[in-house]
Amino acid sequence: MAAKHEAQFVVEKEPKSDSIEQIVSMIKAYAGKYFTEDFADDVRIDAPYQRLCCLKSGDEIISCIMFTCLDGYPHITAMATRRDYVGKGYGKQLMRHFVDYVSELGFNGIELYAWSEKTKPVCASTQEFYKSVGFTVESEHMGLWAPDMITVKMKKSW
Repeated sequence: MAAKHEAQFVVEKEPKSDSIEQIVSMIKAYAGKYFTEDFADDVRIDAPYQRLCCLKSGDEIISCIMFTCLDGYPHITAMATRRDYVGKGYGKQLMRHFVDYVSELGFNGIELYAWSEKTKPVCASTQEFYKSVGFTVESEHMGLWAPDMITVKMKKSW
């Protein structure tokens, strides 16, 4: 089990290729469970056009948020933490830094979409994480990422 590392908050306005590959690797570790099987490939394609906020220890990304702006809000397109760092508070720490960062940019809210636990029970933990950092479920959508899959739109405002 990994020991608690001193993590530095880093913003990459143009994600570096090494950062993208680390994120793709993290997402592949969760493919099929929390992400669709093809999501890592989508991230590789989309990442150069998004911003990356992450916690790093040296050159290693511990936890990351990729985001873009959609309908006037920062929109999280991916969030992941390395498996060996899960449950150690890095996701919550990263979210606090991310909220501060987007607040400094002049935003007063964040949005995201996640799989509903109604379709994928394992994703209840994802929604609970986001609720624990202040997000609420705004709406449900059928078939957004895959047929017969329910996703939820979540939002945090301040």
